[in-house]
Amino acid sequence: MTRGNQRDIDRERSRARAKQEANKRKNKDASSDRAASNTSFTNVKESQAEIMRRKQAEAEARKAAGETKDKTKKTKGNPDRKGDKGNKDKKDKKDKKKGKR
Repeated sequence: MTRGNQRDIDRERSRARAKQEANKRKNKDASSDRAASNTSFTNVKESQAEIMRRKQAEAEARKAAGETKDKTKKTKGNPDRKGDKGNKDKKDKKDKKKGKR
C-alpha cells in the first residue's frame, strides 16, 4: 500500500470520527431537553400529590364529622360464613352438566 492511500484512508476515518462526535454532541443536547421534560414530569407528580393531599384532608374532615362512605361489598349467602358460596354453586352446576355428581 502506498503512502497516498494511507492518507486517504486516514482522512475517511477522521471524517467518520468527526461525525460520531457531532452525533454525541446532539445526543447531549437532547439529554438536556430530557432533563427539562423531567422537570415537567416532576411538576405533574407534585400536582398529583397535592390533589391526593386535598382528598385526604376532605376524607379526614368527613371522618371527623361522622360521615362515611359505604364501601361494603354485597356477597351471596350467609355473611357470617367465610368463603364464597357463589363459586361453589357454579362448580356444582358444571359438575352436573358433566354428569360427575
